Amino acid sequence: MSVTILKHCPGCGKCVRPGVCPTNAIAINDGKAVIGEGCIECGLCISACPIGLIKAEKKPAEVKKSDGLKEPEEIKEPKYQEDLSTEQNREEEQHEQTSTGS
Repeated sequence: MSVTILKHCPGCGKCVRPGVCPTNAIAINDGKAVIGEGCIECGLCISACPIGLIKAEKKPAEVKKSDGLKEPEEIKEPKYQEDLSTEQNREEEQHEQTSTGS
């Protein structure tokens, strides 16, 4: 979530009153409320604004590669029935050759 103050803020100061922002991250600068770096995005200032000029916006989810994830393996073509039967025939021939000692 990202908390922003719209540019039409009249600077009434209700969002900077004690007990609104737990980190005192809001200040009035040049007649407008400004959110500083101490904001923990709790949203308490949103309800303190009498004219609804403090808004919360969802941040897009960040996708991070976890150490436990592996790169996708190469996709192999599926074996078709004729390929399987040929492969089985080869295996049977090899088995017969090893059994008969040829």
